[in-house]
Formats: sequence, C-alpha cells, structure tokens
Amino acid sequence: MGTTTTIYTELIRAHGGWPAIPAFEDVGPLLTAEAVVDGWMQEKPGEIYRKHPMQSTKHLDYRDETEKNVRVGLVLSRADAIRRLGWRWQPREPVAI
Repeated sequence: MGTTTTIYTELIRAHGGWPAIPAFEDVGPLLTAEAVVDGWMQEKPGEIYRKHPMQSTKHLDYRDETEKNVRVGLVLSRADAIRRLGWRWQPREPVAI
C-alpha cells in the first residue's frame, strides 16, 4: 500500500502526480518514485487499516476484473516508461531523519 508514502513534492510533480483513476491510485506515485530514486521502508507497520462499508474496495467496480486490469495496467505502464528513461532523481537537500 502506498497510503503512508512520503515523497518530495518536486518528484511527484516531475512524474505527473496521482493518476486519475478511482482505485489503486495510491500505488502510482509509489512505483514511479521507486523507478527513479532509492527509498526505505519502516521496520514496523505505521498504520492500522480499517475497513468500512463505504470504501472503494467494497464497490463492485473495484472487483471487476476488466476494470482492475485497466487500473493496474495504467499504473505499471507509467512506472515502466519512467524507469526505461534511465533518469535518476536526487533531492536538492537530503532528508534529516
């Protein structure tokens, strides 16, 4: 899940921001950022995933295989295209952790 991803605004803008799709859109910036810069992951979970009846994963469209394939295809093709460019991104100022 890309729900708790932290990405530089400049990098998000450079690769076009969030895709305009109804679901799986949180994974788009995560994969496109991963294509051009190294990252790191927390050792332990940093969120609690709560489910509720109105969330997008409960809608029938979310479970439709054709719709899912289109969403995933859009996100993966964008990340692959950026990766093929061979471009690497570096922040102007490093993050202080």
